Order: sequence, then C-alpha cells, then structure tokens
Amino acid sequence: MDERIQRALDSELPADGLTPEERAVHEAGIAGDRKTLRTDSFIPATMAVIYLLILLYFRTIGGYKPVHIKTEEPADRVPAPVA
Repeated sequence: MDERIQRALDSELPADGLTPEERAVHEAGIAGDRKTLRTDSFIPATMAVIYLLILLYFRTIGGYKPVHIKTEEPADRVPAPVA
C-alpha cells in the first residue's frame, strides 16, 4: 500500500493535502468510526434497560428472597436424640 494512503488511514496526514482517492478513503474511515461508535452504544444501553427491569421485578415481588434447598438425610443415619 502506498505510504501516503497508509498515513491517511492512520490520520497522521491532514485531509487538506490528499488526492480525491485518498480523501475518499479518509472520509470513509471517519464515517466507519462514527457508525461503529453509534452501533456499539446500544450494548450498554441495552444492559441498562435489562438491569432496570430486573430491579423493578425484584421490587414488585418484595425484594430478593433466598431459597433454601432441603436435603434429605441418608436412610442409614439415625438422628441424634433430643435432650
């Protein structure tokens, strides 16, 4: 790849001194970066909505309630006598 095009892609060269092809590549890079930022901003926004829904769900049921799992004792084990 031509060195000037590579520098334009790396944003080291100002857009003023570029040929039309180099300017197109430079502007396409900027447009792609903006589109990526816009698209990637949906990830934390979606996570925030999900966490808010979880928070509201737990508030409607009265908060978090731990669930205790009861285990059965083995048949050969005799419970200790109560004194």
